[in-house]
Order: sequence, then C-alpha cells, then structure tokens
Amino acid sequence: RLSGMVDHILDFAHLQAEAHSYRFETVTVANIVAEVLTNEHQLIQSSGVGVEANIPDDLPMLLTDAAALRQCLQNLLSNALKYGSGGRRIVLTASQARENDEDHILIRVQDFGGGIAPEELLHIYEPFYRARGARDSQIHGTGLGLSLTHKMIEDLGGRITVESSPGKGSTFTLHIPLASSGDRHAPASEPSRSA
Repeated sequence: RLSGMVDHILDFAHLQAEAHSYRFETVTVANIVAEVLTNEHQLIQSSGVGVEANIPDDLPMLLTDAAALRQCLQNLLSNALKYGSGGRRIVLTASQARENDEDHILIRVQDFGGGIAPEELLHIYEPFYRARGARDSQIHGTGLGLSLTHKMIEDLGGRITVESSPGKGSTFTLHIPLASSGDRHAPASEPSRSA
C-alpha cells in the first residue's frame, strides 16, 4: 500500500514536470484488461467484490501507450474497489463508438456503491482531492489516482467522463480514439509504473 502511494506521488511529480513521454504500440483492449485484473487480483480477492469483465473479441486494436492505459484502468478499478465496494459488484465493459466524427473505444468501470455527490464531481480530478465520505470512512489513498488518470488519458489523445448518483454507484469511462499511427508523434520512453 505504501509503495503504491509513493508511486502515485512520483508519477504525479513526473507528469507535473512534463518530463514524461510515451511509447505508442499496438495493443488489444482484452489484453490490457486481462493484465489489469491480474495485477489487481490480490486486492479483488481481499475485497470480496465480484468483478465482471465483458470485453468483445472483435474490437479494433488500439495504438497507444500500453503501460499508461493499463495504469489509467488500474487506477479506476482500484478506486471502484475502495469506494464502490458496498455494491459488491464491479463491471468492466468495452465498446466501439463514433464521437465527434471519430471512432473511439470506450472502456467503462462501473460500481454499484455509494456514488459521488454532485458538488464533489466538480473536484474529483483535482490533485490530492478526497471526497468527504472517503475521509470520514478513513479509506486510504492519496487523492491522486483520478488526477493522474485524467492527465494521462488526455496525453494519449483521449478523455475521461463520469456518471454518478449518490446511492446508485459510479461509472467512469475512458474514451480512446482509434487514430492512425501517423497521428501519433511521441518520443519513446520507459513505461510508467503501475498504480
């Protein structure tokens, strides 16, 4: 847990210094999701929450930084396990959609827990922000997971959205464009750490 918190802080400092670069490669959504579930297996088992993954086999390949996308999804799953575990179920889905005249892959992480209050939704991507319920419940965390995810997915050319209602859970969605290799001009670097 302490190692994960330190990694978050170091990743945040790295991104703030704009010292991070990305290594774009062709990946499948199914492989990214499988790796995240493997990495989070111990946390899933200890939480007692059922995690369902519904990833179609016929989704197009993505041209992205696999480590960064994996970290984004891992952050969302980790948050769902910590803050949405009251629903006892988390669902990961992926689909293809047309948005703003561009094809995207949408990866959703849905929990059925306590949800997020409307006034707190305005702040969830702010560094070190933690909702009052998380503080009151003494749930561990740095308040950096969503901030890092927001920054990294935008660096990858995508975006993140959320739908949430108190008492009904939350759904975070990563919108990742299906761009051609000619649209990506990022210097290679070592992959970022996992969350």
